[in-house]
Amino acid sequence: MAAFIPHQGRRVSRLPSIVGRYSPIRRPFCPTTEQRKVAGDERLVFNVSGHKYEVWRGALDAHPDTLLGRFDDREKFFNPDTNEYDLSTTPEMFKYILRFYTNGVLHFPKSDDIHFHTYLEEIEFFEIDPDEHMSHCCFEDYIDRKIQWDIAHRPKTVFVPETLREKLWQMVESPKANMSAQVFFYITCFFISLSVTATVMETLACEDVSNIGDPFKIARARHCRHVFFCIESACVVLFTAEYIIRLYASPNRSLYARSFMSVVDLVSIFPFYVGLCISEESNVQAVFDTLRVFRVFRVFKLCRSSPGMIMLAKTLKISASNLSSLCFALSMICLVFTTMMYYMEKTHNPEKFSSIPAVFWFTIITMTTVGYGDITPIGFIGKVLTGAWSIICVVILSFPLTILVDTFTAIRESAKARKEKMKQSHEEQTDESDDDDESL
Repeated sequence: MAAFIPHQGRRVSRLPSIVGRYSPIRRPFCPTTEQRKVAGDERLVFNVSGHKYEVWRGALDAHPDTLLGRFDDREKFFNPDTNEYDLSTTPEMFKYILRFYTNGVLHFPKSDDIHFHTYLEEIEFFEIDPDEHMSHCCFEDYIDRKIQWDIAHRPKTVFVPETLREKLWQMVESPKANMSAQVFFYITCFFISLSVTATVMETLACEDVSNIGDPFKIARARHCRHVFFCIESACVVLFTAEYIIRLYASPNRSLYARSFMSVVDLVSIFPFYVGLCISEESNVQAVFDTLRVFRVFRVFKLCRSSPGMIMLAKTLKISASNLSSLCFALSMICLVFTTMMYYMEKTHNPEKFSSIPAVFWFTIITMTTVGYGDITPIGFIGKVLTGAWSIICVVILSFPLTILVDTFTAIRESAKARKEKMKQSHEEQTDESDDDDESL
């Protein structure tokens, strides 16, 4: 994390508000032992859990805004029997406190030997402000750990729905919130699966009535269509009710109405209501049959509660800029290759390579290494160009896959780390509550 580095004399970026004001720290002048003795300074002995440390009294008095820098507060720890100051802190932590009084700057432990919460409690006990006295070399590490600590121990607000809209929104958006939300989620998933399955099976079981001459087959086909119509009607009624509930309960209705999933909901039920307004003998029946393809869009409704699909959508969104640049560059290369192939093959195969737009089809199937064989080069130069284009495209098409895989892996690792951090934070809070109960 970038921070304000005093000796560079410029600000790299803003730090979070928790940092506070940070001013350049100058190392205080440290007199020699002879100079201290001449000035009447003396050594004070601190007994820290059996470990003894010596420090000059003048070094403590130089920080009167701290606990040991004030004479009255310091004398509370004095033991006249041993002529020492007894402290109950840990020796590992007192080394950082002693270094602060000796050098005038506070350091932050690089290892995990001292828990961050313990570090904060100790420097708070000695009344040392870390934001003001932290050294340059440790300031960024301290801020990073402090931000992580604040995020992990931020009080978690539990959303308790009160109004009908809030309860409905929790039911449709949080499947694990309560029993009613789980029931609604499983019912919705069942009807989505049923609708998609019926859309597929309808094309297999129901024949076209106009092409059937047998009255028995006509009756069977109509009965089959009636069954699938009833299934479709039940599914559309549920999907319509779900859309109305989501639109009504949404905290921001205009934003939800413009969202991708809202468009999916509308597109999935739109063909059904259009079909109710069109008779089978109508001239626009063919147009309606085309609209029925949108029913399969209902499968996207399952993406709402799929963590994998959500991460995939985030991956595509994050990688959109890189992929768009790559697609633009690839389209330029395709245009160059198509133009070259047209002029190289128009004399050898004028029927297939009739125009540059017609050659685009050959370029695409060659680029994707499909090679249907409906268009093939005849000339020697055309074959050489086609072979080179195939090899180039194998390399080029590996770039998007690398971008997507790296982004998806980063998102997945970030989600996993966030989950582990929340779990660790919960365990630490549980341990702290147990310690408090034991102390009581």
